[in-house]
Amino acid sequence: MKVLLLKDPKEDDRGQDPYIRELGLYGFEATLIPVLSFEFLSLPSFSEKLSHPEGYGGLIFTSPRAVEAVELCLEKDNKTEGTALGNRSQCCHLNSQMDVHLPGSYTSPQSTSAPVSFLKEMTRRSTSR
Repeated sequence: MKVLLLKDPKEDDRGQDPYIRELGLYGFEATLIPVLSFEFLSLPSFSEKLSHPEGYGGLIFTSPRAVEAVELCLEKDNKTEGTALGNRSQCCHLNSQMDVHLPGSYTSPQSTSAPVSFLKEMTRRSTSR
């Protein structure tokens, strides 16, 4: 019998998707089709907004991808000379002036939550150059 798997392929330590391997043990012929892909579409716009933190009262991280987007913007802009986020004072301003909010909780910039720690680390890296 044939089985169609609609999921991202994952490799186990044997170099095979565990679902395909397990189904094969029971006589099923499994075909895997990746159905989802992800791409950040508006990083330049987001980066521009991050470069002007004075216009916002805080950041709300709704998912791990939101944190990843901030990381990508900060890393990209820190590599580009002359951009607002490449400017160390802007990075410090972003870190010290914005509250960071996680769903269901309030986190101040002095907190040790992961997003705040991440922003502090990115700022530390940018100011140590």
